[in-house]
Amino acid sequence: MRCSEFKEGAWAYALGVLEPNERAELDRHLAEPIAHEGCRAELDRAFRTTAAMGEMAPAVQPPADAWGKIEARIAREGRANVLPMRRRSWVPFAAAFAAAAAFVFVLAKAWTYRNALIEKNEQLSRLSGVVAEREACRQELESMRQSSELQRAALALLELPETRLVPMTGRQPSRGNALLNIEQRKAMVLITALAPAVGKDYELWVIRKGSAPVAAGILKPGRDGKVIAEVKPELLQAGRPDIFAVTVEPPGGSPAPTTDPFLIGEVNPG
Repeated sequence: MRCSEFKEGAWAYALGVLEPNERAELDRHLAEPIAHEGCRAELDRAFRTTAAMGEMAPAVQPPADAWGKIEARIAREGRANVLPMRRRSWVPFAAAFAAAAAFVFVLAKAWTYRNALIEKNEQLSRLSGVVAEREACRQELESMRQSSELQRAALALLELPETRLVPMTGRQPSRGNALLNIEQRKAMVLITALAPAVGKDYELWVIRKGSAPVAAGILKPGRDGKVIAEVKPELLQAGRPDIFAVTVEPPGGSPAPTTDPFLIGEVNPG
């Protein structure tokens, strides 16, 4: 038996439709000490595909009288007519099964590639959004009319690779970003479009889930409605906060929030 003949019969071998003498012939070929042309690999692939197809097919319980009907049909047609056909019939059946298995394999690969491509596009989209947000924050800092020590500190903090940008959103038109570098215990906030709070003050809060909000300073916007503020390093000693928030409080601030936050920035884990 040549290797090409063995590989033709490998699928019938895996399906269990060979006669005992045919199976023995394939076994003898596989045991021959020659340079086989992928015989073992083809047989292994046939067994793996057969097992996979079996797992995909739902289990079906045959009717109680199924075997009786099969035996009756064999008896009617005569065993002599059935057995000679068996050797001839497994080749097209095995070929059809191999083609179906190959189709299922290609379909599974295509589906896996599709899902991987969708996930990669989503990651690129998220990354693009983060880069755009950081660039917008940098431009916002550089556009401020006066160059201050806080402005320079914020730009330096933004440039550090481990600094996280936390968007702060809420009541329009106010918006902002918190810059958080927990490794260096540094955090700053940049907020724009803050209207003057007549008889009130804006207060920043550092919040950890399960704990009371911690006051992090009064925010004093300039004429352009912008403000930069630095969070005291000691407020970050307990680790990463979960939320940065801004509320409107009585003059001088409050030890605890007296109003609902109108700006919130949630720090994503990780």
